[in-house]
Amino acid sequence: MATFDGSIYIHRPPSIVFDVVGTHLFETQPKWEDGIVAIRPLTEGPMRVGSKAVMERLDLLVWRHETDYQCVVFDQDRLVVMHNDSPGSRIVFRLSVAPAEHGETLLRFWVQANLTGFNRLLEPLANLLLRARRKTLVDIKEYVETNTAVPSV
Repeated sequence: MATFDGSIYIHRPPSIVFDVVGTHLFETQPKWEDGIVAIRPLTEGPMRVGSKAVMERLDLLVWRHETDYQCVVFDQDRLVVMHNDSPGSRIVFRLSVAPAEHGETLLRFWVQANLTGFNRLLEPLANLLLRARRKTLVDIKEYVETNTAVPSV
């Protein structure tokens, strides 16, 4: 099993951060996560439990693949949990937001990859790829702070 658990403070309120990483995840994720080529929603309407999409990724700059993923938890302005079950792997990622001091938000990003069968041989590579999620947190922070307005008090 490969896991990443990290957090970062973002200079925006939780509702704005969640709007980017939860409510509009399918639209924004390719803008703040390296390796995502495209996301094609399979369900219409707003993000909710049961929302599905196909994510096209380019890993290690050579390995292009598609994976289905689905929202399994959606708690407005607090938490979104997505998972994908593919032959040989199950990946779960969780993005949560919480209020912090001075109008900031603490964003936590947790990812777990459970590899089975022959894919277990790829665990060292999966751990290496998951370590890159630290950069994803920094990229989310930059995207949110650059593309959203500071609310007036």
